[in-house]
Amino acid sequence: MAFKRLYYVKEIVKFEIAALRQYLEENLNSIRSKQESLHGELNKTLETIDDKESEQHFIDQFLDNSLIYFEGFPKYFNDSTYLIFYSFFEANLAKVARIAKTDLNTHNKKKITASPANNYAHGSKDFLTKHCLLKIKAKENIWKKLNKLRDYRNFIAHNNSHLKQTGDATSRAKKKNTVNYINRVFGKCISTDDLGQCHIENPKLLISMLDLVETYLFFVIDKTMKKCK
Repeated sequence: MAFKRLYYVKEIVKFEIAALRQYLEENLNSIRSKQESLHGELNKTLETIDDKESEQHFIDQFLDNSLIYFEGFPKYFNDSTYLIFYSFFEANLAKVARIAKTDLNTHNKKKITASPANNYAHGSKDFLTKHCLLKIKAKENIWKKLNKLRDYRNFIAHNNSHLKQTGDATSRAKKKNTVNYINRVFGKCISTDDLGQCHIENPKLLISMLDLVETYLFFVIDKTMKKCK
């Protein structure tokens, strides 16, 4: 029974990841298209302006009106998509753990808890490895990356990606280390402005994140399916 349920979970995850990839691609293309269109309008208008004063005035006006498309929209989309991707990972890992619990731990009353520090993904993994005896160390390098991505997810959700609004110095240092780790491992994807506001400036981070989520979820589902046979 659990094997069949896990098979369906895997097929649904496969479908949803494909949908998330398309969602990401279409929205990124839409933002780029708008930015290119605005650049085209700017260049076309500048060709009709002769004096420098009028040109600068138009440029200033253009920047005021279009800033949302170059800074606002990308930030809101990148941050919200990041949260969606991690929540998708967390929810599906928990789903696998619940199915495994019913099949492999009928008499085990151990609950799947969100520990440590409300880390639901860690709680699911902990249950699968300790109480279902699942051997998933082969993907520990991916797990480490996902755990760091989780730290940045919390940074977005609880601090609006703002380094200077994260409590004490220890907390701020932890957030800064997380940003540095992501930039080192995934390439320069996150920038920090003078006010301490972090921005996902390169959407390749979102693509890499979804790749890791897909690889880890399929690995765990396949391992659990073998256990449930």
